[in-house]
Amino acid sequence: MGKRYLLQQINDTRRFGAIALLGTGALIMSVGASPGVPPDVDAGGAAGDASAAPAPSPAHASAVPAQVEALLRAPDTGWSAIWPGFDPASVPVALYDGGSTWLFRHPAPPAEFQPNGSLHGKPLFSMEGRHPAVTANASAVIGEVRTATLLLDRDDRDDRLRQILLHESFHVYQRRAHPHWSANEADLFLYPVERAVVLAEARLEILALSRAANEQGNGRASWAQAALEARGRRYAVLDSTAIAYERKTEWNEGTATYVEQTGAAWERFDTLLDRQYPPEDVRQRAYVSGALLCRALDFLRPGWRIALEQNDTIPLDVLLAGAIPAGTVAATLPVDSVLTASHTEIALLAVRNRERLRAMQDRPGYQLRIQSLEEPLFPERFDPLNMVVLEPGVVLHSRFVRLGNGRGSVEVFDWESLTIASGANHPLFAGVREISITGLSTPVVVAQETGTIRIATPPLQLVFEGATFVTLDSATIITLPGGP
Repeated sequence: MGKRYLLQQINDTRRFGAIALLGTGALIMSVGASPGVPPDVDAGGAAGDASAAPAPSPAHASAVPAQVEALLRAPDTGWSAIWPGFDPASVPVALYDGGSTWLFRHPAPPAEFQPNGSLHGKPLFSMEGRHPAVTANASAVIGEVRTATLLLDRDDRDDRLRQILLHESFHVYQRRAHPHWSANEADLFLYPVERAVVLAEARLEILALSRAANEQGNGRASWAQAALEARGRRYAVLDSTAIAYERKTEWNEGTATYVEQTGAAWERFDTLLDRQYPPEDVRQRAYVSGALLCRALDFLRPGWRIALEQNDTIPLDVLLAGAIPAGTVAATLPVDSVLTASHTEIALLAVRNRERLRAMQDRPGYQLRIQSLEEPLFPERFDPLNMVVLEPGVVLHSRFVRLGNGRGSVEVFDWESLTIASGANHPLFAGVREISITGLSTPVVVAQETGTIRIATPPLQLVFEGATFVTLDSATIITLPGGP
């Protein structure tokens, strides 16, 4: 869902490495990924936000902007009643306002941050420009300390930004208290989005969960039972990897959305329910289903958060199943009509993907292609909320991706890019042989020095050793050599 997130590596024995979403955050890892070295993932923050970062302002100002000051006010007390052990007032925060990055409540600011007085009785630090770790509404490591990060958007109200910051702060807490609540994002690329029954049952489950969260009296249990039966039908056709992806994303993003919405009295949650998530929005749906599972548990099993803190390996749907009285009859769901609509939408998905690929390839303006045919590029960071597999091996990244190999790296930020896989095993994690961007308003400027080429003009950051390039009309083609 929306605005921007990042991911962290955790130990995993899966073939493509462990890609674990830090909710809306990411560990910043070393440049130069190689096979089996997984990336960070930039995944946007709280549900429903996907806008671009504001344009940098030309000058660095030492005065604290009013919006920054308002956002960094201490949260209300009493958070342990919403989630045991979570205190948002203890979480370090980094905000980028378009001109400066502000660091607050950080125990050991790195050297690039300078003291900038105090705010609300605590030291405040700042630096000119955007800190490299602040690429999303996320959690990231800054100065070896996990920190909630926020990109201020002029279109967002302060109350909405506070909700997003609360969401990201909870992810910082999760990474410490529940590090295994992060899905392997490599599995998202392989989720069977083309199965109409999977889409239909997911939508039926959300419909039933929303009724369970809002129904009065005994009707809650009947709707919760209907939701779990829809989930059971979906799980009957999913493999264990897809099931684990859903459940871990519900732990990670569902609970964060629950905390965010509970802090705001659920005033905005209906806007998430009103969205008709397309087939490929697997991750986005898990924000909603996870939060609804939490909400249903509030009514059917008070004290469930303490139980989950004591045993954090229990999936949310399993907790809910244990809260439904034996013999409860499931409420009736419109199975046939939702399944028919899902078949139609799956057919439209293929058409939509072809149109998006054609639009990307035919976009007027200047373009750049980077080819690495001998030594593939591997993902170091990417945004799973803003990517889609358009056809086998072809991935559209609509906001952010960073790839690298032993020769260097390329990062595309706040712009669409297209990657082509080097093999058939995985559309991204088996390696990339080409990345391209189109629609640039000005020619690509390549700097060449002592065997290294560089591009440092938004939306690109690129540095590779031993590469060659050629410009043909409006296209610049960079060719990377083989291994070092």
